[in-house]
Amino acid sequence: MRSFFMPLALLLCAAGMVVAEERIYVAESGESRVTAIEGAGNRVVGQITVSGAPQAIAVSVDGRRLFVSGETKNAVDVVDRLTGKLIRSVATGRRPGDLVLAPEGRKLFVAARGAGAVEVIDTATLEKVKTIFTGKEPAGMALTPDNTRIVAASAGERKLSVINIRTEAVEFEIPVAGVPQAVAFEADRSLTIHRVFVMLAGDGGVEVMDWATRKAVSRLAGAARGVAASPDGKMLWVAMNDAVTVYALPELKKAATVQVGKGASAIVFTPDGKRGLVAGSAEGTVSVVDAAAWKELARVAAGAGPRGIAVAE
Repeated sequence: MRSFFMPLALLLCAAGMVVAEERIYVAESGESRVTAIEGAGNRVVGQITVSGAPQAIAVSVDGRRLFVSGETKNAVDVVDRLTGKLIRSVATGRRPGDLVLAPEGRKLFVAARGAGAVEVIDTATLEKVKTIFTGKEPAGMALTPDNTRIVAASAGERKLSVINIRTEAVEFEIPVAGVPQAVAFEADRSLTIHRVFVMLAGDGGVEVMDWATRKAVSRLAGAARGVAASPDGKMLWVAMNDAVTVYALPELKKAATVQVGKGASAIVFTPDGKRGLVAGSAEGTVSVVDAAAWKELARVAAGAGPRGIAVAE
């Protein structure tokens, strides 16, 4: 497995731990690699070769490993973050996509679109230990704010499958009025969920659903390609065309429109919530956006078809 990094890009301290330097990792779905971006300088510092058509990235709790789903090989690559070298490829069902790491880090949940299931990988043994059938083509997944459930958008059956992390089973399902691709949540300080925002394919927009009643209450119009709630719970970001529209919560009042890279899609926030990262899939960039001023700070070249984004410190 070939990889390279600029000198001092990733270091070990005297205790053998990862130096606390923020890195942004981007899956290049059009290539067989992950691009590493220095968070402080917004510049590319390296690339890691992985299996073909990488879709999503997750970072281990201790920061030492990257998990990268590869659609071509039907596997999740486990990469040593310090060296960029492959540790192991874990076979999955067909077309693995989105990844969610359980809060304690011992299990990795993988949406296997072609298998109609979410599969569970033990991160200690690096073995697949369970298959949870969710319905056809599970697409985007999201961890609930209280860390108890994973919601998988079952695109092929127009529903959300809600998985209990403890039991590793589907607890209940919620029908939606379109083809769901991704979800985001609105919760209060007690982590009680009030609404779930469901991004629908095509021109379906974003369906706004009451979590308690599991019923749609409104809709945001437009061809959405990415959706995420800010870490402070005050804003909802929706990627559309070459921009991100920011809505104030709970009113869902439009607060700003930020121009970003062409083909704006996946949205991820840095752990401190100060910046939003937006994949520009059509032009091969990642836009770094000031989450308070709603202004693009930088646009970083990120290879062919940037898709999944993860941040490590």
